Amino acid sequence: GAVLQCRSCDDRVSSGSCEGDHGAEERGEEATLESAPRALLEVLAVVEVARLALRDQVADRAGAAGGPPLRCQDVAVARALECALLDHVGQQSVDMAEAEKKRRRADEAAVVAS
Repeated sequence: GAVLQCRSCDDRVSSGSCEGDHGAEERGEEATLESAPRALLEVLAVVEVARLALRDQVADRAGAAGGPPLRCQDVAVARALECALLDHVGQQSVDMAEAEKKRRRADEAAVVAS
């Protein structure tokens, strides 16, 4: 089936335009499959961050004479997950900003060289 996708930023959209109001066009399943690996890698990275945060919580409880099982309602567990995920997202933002800055510098250098 066809998918509506933004012409400029490649975001999938449910209506005629994306959040950037670029407009949309129909694309086949191939476009969806091409973007799937990137999205899957992002999901896997977030899952790994959560897994490591929970592993640390399990280790902390094991060291504390095997406390009660982990529950998402536990303040310590919720805080550990929230902090780990926020740190991950924050680092991604920093990395993306650095990559964008490098790309802009390369573009500027190419213009100067031409």
